[in-house]
Amino acid sequence: MNRSLKIAWLVLIATYAVGAVALFTPFRSWVLPLTPVHLVISMALLVRHQQWKRRSAEVAARLALVGLIAFLVEVAGVHTGKIFGVYAYLPSLGPQLWDVPLIIGVNWALLAVLALNSVPEGIDRPIHRAAVAAVAMTLMDALIEKSAPFMDMWWFVDGKVPIDNAIGWLLTGFVVALVLAPVVPDRGKSTERNPLTIGLWAAQLTFFALALLAQNLVN
Repeated sequence: MNRSLKIAWLVLIATYAVGAVALFTPFRSWVLPLTPVHLVISMALLVRHQQWKRRSAEVAARLALVGLIAFLVEVAGVHTGKIFGVYAYLPSLGPQLWDVPLIIGVNWALLAVLALNSVPEGIDRPIHRAAVAAVAMTLMDALIEKSAPFMDMWWFVDGKVPIDNAIGWLLTGFVVALVLAPVVPDRGKSTERNPLTIGLWAAQLTFFALALLAQNLVN
Protein backbone atom coordinates (compact mmCIF):
# COMPACT_ATOMS: atom_id res chain seq x y z
CA MET A 1 0.00 0.00 0.00
CA ASN A 2 1.55 3.31 -1.08
CA ARG A 3 1.74 6.42 1.11
CA SER A 4 -1.11 8.23 -0.66
CA LEU A 5 -3.47 5.32 -0.12
CA LYS A 6 -2.46 4.99 3.54
CA ILE A 7 -3.25 8.66 4.10
CA ALA A 8 -6.60 8.25 2.32
CA TRP A 9 -7.56 5.32 4.54
CA LEU A 10 -6.48 7.20 7.67
CA VAL A 11 -8.54 10.27 6.73
CA LEU A 12 -11.65 8.26 5.87
CA ILE A 13 -11.50 6.09 8.98
CA ALA A 14 -10.90 9.11 11.22
CA THR A 15 -13.69 11.25 9.74
CA TYR A 16 -16.29 8.47 9.72
CA ALA A 17 -15.31 7.40 13.24
CA VAL A 18 -15.55 10.92 14.63
CA GLY A 19 -18.92 11.42 12.95
CA ALA A 20 -20.28 8.12 14.22
CA VAL A 21 -19.20 8.74 17.82
CA ALA A 22 -20.59 12.29 17.73
CA LEU A 23 -24.05 10.95 16.86
CA PHE A 24 -24.31 9.57 20.38
CA THR A 25 -23.21 12.78 22.10
CA PRO A 26 -24.32 16.41 22.47
CA PHE A 27 -21.53 17.28 20.02
CA ARG A 28 -23.76 16.00 17.22
CA SER A 29 -24.98 19.53 16.54
CA TRP A 30 -21.38 20.67 16.05
CA VAL A 31 -20.26 17.82 13.80
CA LEU A 32 -23.25 17.41 11.47
CA PRO A 33 -22.76 20.83 9.80
CA LEU A 34 -19.37 19.52 8.64
CA THR A 35 -21.13 16.98 6.38
CA PRO A 36 -20.43 18.97 3.16
CA VAL A 37 -16.72 19.10 4.00
CA HIS A 38 -16.70 15.36 4.60
CA LEU A 39 -18.44 14.70 1.27
CA VAL A 40 -15.91 16.81 -0.62
CA ILE A 41 -13.00 15.03 1.07
CA SER A 42 -14.49 11.60 0.35
CA MET A 43 -15.11 12.49 -3.29
CA ALA A 44 -11.61 13.91 -3.72
CA LEU A 45 -10.01 10.77 -2.30
CA LEU A 46 -12.21 8.51 -4.42
CA VAL A 47 -11.38 10.43 -7.60
CA ARG A 48 -7.68 10.50 -6.72
CA HIS A 49 -7.48 6.70 -6.45
CA GLN A 50 -9.93 5.87 -9.21
CA GLN A 51 -8.78 4.23 -12.42
CA TRP A 52 -10.40 6.08 -15.33
CA LYS A 53 -10.91 4.99 -18.93
CA ARG A 54 -10.69 8.45 -20.48
CA ARG A 55 -8.65 11.61 -20.15
CA SER A 56 -8.95 13.85 -17.11
CA ALA A 57 -10.80 16.56 -19.03
CA GLU A 58 -13.59 14.19 -20.06
CA VAL A 59 -13.79 12.69 -16.57
CA ALA A 60 -14.11 16.17 -15.05
CA ALA A 61 -16.75 17.15 -17.60
CA ARG A 62 -18.84 14.05 -16.93
CA LEU A 63 -18.58 14.45 -13.16
CA ALA A 64 -19.66 18.08 -13.52
CA LEU A 65 -22.56 17.04 -15.74
CA VAL A 66 -23.68 14.49 -13.17
CA GLY A 67 -23.56 17.15 -10.47
CA LEU A 68 -25.62 19.52 -12.59
CA ILE A 69 -28.20 16.90 -13.56
CA ALA A 70 -28.60 15.74 -9.97
CA PHE A 71 -28.91 19.30 -8.66
CA LEU A 72 -31.58 20.26 -11.21
CA VAL A 73 -33.53 17.05 -10.57
CA GLU A 74 -33.44 17.81 -6.84
CA VAL A 75 -34.63 21.38 -7.48
CA ALA A 76 -37.53 20.02 -9.49
CA GLY A 77 -38.19 17.44 -6.81
CA VAL A 78 -38.25 19.92 -3.94
CA HIS A 79 -40.47 22.42 -5.73
CA THR A 80 -42.96 20.02 -7.31
CA GLY A 81 -43.08 17.02 -4.96
CA LYS A 82 -43.48 14.88 -8.09
CA ILE A 83 -40.11 13.08 -8.27
CA PHE A 84 -39.06 11.97 -4.78
CA GLY A 85 -42.20 12.88 -2.86
CA VAL A 86 -42.87 16.02 -0.83
CA TYR A 87 -39.70 16.79 1.10
CA ALA A 88 -37.44 19.63 2.22
CA TYR A 89 -33.75 19.91 2.99
CA LEU A 90 -32.44 20.69 6.47
CA PRO A 91 -29.30 22.66 7.52
CA SER A 92 -26.58 20.03 7.88
CA LEU A 93 -25.94 19.72 4.13
CA GLY A 94 -24.77 23.30 3.96
CA PRO A 95 -25.54 26.33 1.77
CA GLN A 96 -28.54 26.04 -0.52
CA LEU A 97 -29.63 27.43 -3.86
CA TRP A 98 -33.33 27.22 -4.74
CA ASP A 99 -33.86 25.24 -1.51
CA VAL A 100 -31.38 22.52 -2.52
CA PRO A 101 -27.90 22.09 -0.96
CA LEU A 102 -25.11 22.94 -3.38
CA ILE A 103 -23.26 19.82 -2.21
CA ILE A 104 -26.00 17.43 -3.33
CA GLY A 105 -24.46 16.86 -6.75
CA VAL A 106 -21.25 15.65 -5.10
CA ASN A 107 -23.22 13.10 -3.12
CA TRP A 108 -24.88 11.74 -6.27
CA ALA A 109 -21.54 11.56 -8.11
CA LEU A 110 -19.87 9.81 -5.17
CA LEU A 111 -22.57 7.16 -4.97
CA ALA A 112 -22.60 6.70 -8.75
CA VAL A 113 -18.84 6.04 -8.93
CA LEU A 114 -18.99 3.66 -5.97
CA ALA A 115 -21.95 1.82 -7.48
CA LEU A 116 -20.34 1.49 -10.92
CA ASN A 117 -17.15 0.19 -9.29
CA SER A 118 -19.26 -2.49 -7.62
CA VAL A 119 -21.09 -3.85 -10.67
CA PRO A 120 -20.33 -7.61 -10.93
CA GLU A 121 -17.93 -8.92 -13.52
CA GLY A 122 -19.55 -9.89 -16.81
CA ILE A 123 -21.98 -6.97 -16.88
CA ASP A 124 -20.11 -4.78 -19.32
CA ARG A 125 -22.64 -2.90 -21.46
CA PRO A 126 -23.00 0.68 -20.16
CA ILE A 127 -26.79 0.52 -20.05
CA HIS A 128 -26.72 -2.69 -18.01
CA ARG A 129 -24.03 -1.38 -15.68
CA ALA A 130 -26.02 1.81 -15.15
CA ALA A 131 -29.14 -0.20 -14.29
CA VAL A 132 -27.31 -2.30 -11.69
CA ALA A 133 -25.63 0.78 -10.27
CA ALA A 134 -28.99 2.55 -9.97
CA VAL A 135 -30.35 -0.34 -7.90
CA ALA A 136 -27.31 -0.22 -5.60
CA MET A 137 -27.68 3.55 -5.14
CA THR A 138 -31.40 3.22 -4.39
CA LEU A 139 -30.78 0.53 -1.77
CA MET A 140 -28.18 2.73 -0.12
CA ASP A 141 -30.61 5.63 -0.09
CA ALA A 142 -33.25 3.44 1.55
CA LEU A 143 -30.90 3.09 4.54
CA ILE A 144 -30.00 6.78 4.59
CA GLU A 145 -33.64 7.88 4.48
CA LYS A 146 -34.37 6.27 7.85
CA SER A 147 -31.97 8.55 9.73
CA ALA A 148 -31.85 11.63 7.47
CA PRO A 149 -34.18 13.77 9.66
CA PHE A 150 -32.23 12.82 12.79
CA MET A 151 -29.05 14.07 11.11
CA ASP A 152 -30.71 17.29 9.90
CA MET A 153 -30.28 16.31 6.26
CA TRP A 154 -33.85 16.27 4.93
CA TRP A 155 -37.38 15.23 5.92
CA PHE A 156 -40.65 14.23 4.28
CA VAL A 157 -43.73 16.20 5.23
CA ASP A 158 -45.70 13.27 6.62
CA GLY A 159 -42.67 11.58 8.14
CA LYS A 160 -42.92 8.65 5.73
CA VAL A 161 -40.76 7.96 2.66
CA PRO A 162 -43.11 7.45 -0.31
CA ILE A 163 -42.62 4.89 -3.08
CA ASP A 164 -42.05 7.87 -5.39
CA ASN A 165 -38.69 8.31 -3.71
CA ALA A 166 -37.44 4.87 -4.71
CA ILE A 167 -38.70 5.34 -8.28
CA GLY A 168 -37.07 8.77 -8.46
CA TRP A 169 -33.79 7.36 -7.18
CA LEU A 170 -33.85 4.47 -9.65
CA LEU A 171 -34.46 6.76 -12.63
CA THR A 172 -32.06 9.50 -11.58
CA GLY A 173 -29.45 6.97 -10.51
CA PHE A 174 -29.70 5.27 -13.89
CA VAL A 175 -29.18 8.55 -15.76
CA VAL A 176 -26.17 9.70 -13.74
CA ALA A 177 -24.60 6.24 -13.81
CA LEU A 178 -25.09 6.10 -17.58
CA VAL A 179 -23.28 9.42 -17.91
CA LEU A 180 -20.32 8.10 -15.89
CA ALA A 181 -20.22 4.52 -17.22
CA PRO A 182 -17.97 5.34 -20.21
CA VAL A 183 -15.21 6.66 -17.93
CA VAL A 184 -15.42 4.10 -15.11
CA PRO A 185 -13.76 0.76 -15.99
CA ASP A 186 -15.96 -2.31 -15.71
CA ARG A 187 -14.75 -5.21 -13.62
CA GLY A 188 -14.55 -7.51 -16.63
CA LYS A 189 -11.89 -5.36 -18.30
CA SER A 190 -10.02 -3.93 -15.32
CA THR A 191 -7.94 -5.86 -12.84
CA GLU A 192 -7.23 -2.72 -10.82
CA ARG A 193 -10.35 -1.37 -9.18
CA ASN A 194 -10.48 1.58 -6.83
CA PRO A 195 -9.05 0.26 -3.54
CA LEU A 196 -11.32 2.61 -1.57
CA THR A 197 -14.59 1.26 -2.96
CA ILE A 198 -15.28 -1.56 -0.52
CA GLY A 199 -14.05 0.49 2.42
CA LEU A 200 -16.27 3.45 1.55
CA TRP A 201 -19.32 1.22 1.15
CA ALA A 202 -18.58 -0.42 4.49
CA ALA A 203 -17.98 2.94 6.18
CA GLN A 204 -21.25 4.38 4.88
CA LEU A 205 -23.28 1.29 5.77
CA THR A 206 -21.79 1.22 9.27
CA PHE A 207 -22.23 4.95 9.79
CA PHE A 208 -25.90 5.02 8.81
CA ALA A 209 -26.62 1.84 10.76
CA LEU A 210 -25.12 3.53 13.83
CA ALA A 211 -27.15 6.65 13.03
CA LEU A 212 -30.30 4.53 13.25
CA LEU A 213 -29.15 3.16 16.59
CA ALA A 214 -28.33 6.63 17.89
CA GLN A 215 -31.69 7.91 16.68
CA ASN A 216 -33.51 5.20 18.66
CA LEU A 217 -31.43 5.80 21.78
CA VAL A 218 -31.65 9.59 21.71
CA ASN A 219 -35.33 9.71 20.84
